[in-house]
Amino acid sequence: MEEALIAQNWPRLTIARPSMLLGDRTTRRVNETLFAPLFRLLPGNWKSIDARDVARAMLAEALAPAQEGVTILTSSQLREKAG
Repeated sequence: MEEALIAQNWPRLTIARPSMLLGDRTTRRVNETLFAPLFRLLPGNWKSIDARDVARAMLAEALAPAQEGVTILTSSQLREKAG
């Protein structure tokens, strides 16, 4: 998916790579229910991230002065940008 987006040669493209997403959902997945507590304890890019933090980070990136090219934000970077 990322490669297909990059191949479209957008002037500016930001790709988010969050780890396990946390937040309210209408349906629950068994693996997420079992592993969510573990992912909260992991360091760096493995640590789970709230979907609201991903949204905040992407909004901050969209409103930042334009930086041309492709930007890939890891889960740690998303958490940092979310504040």
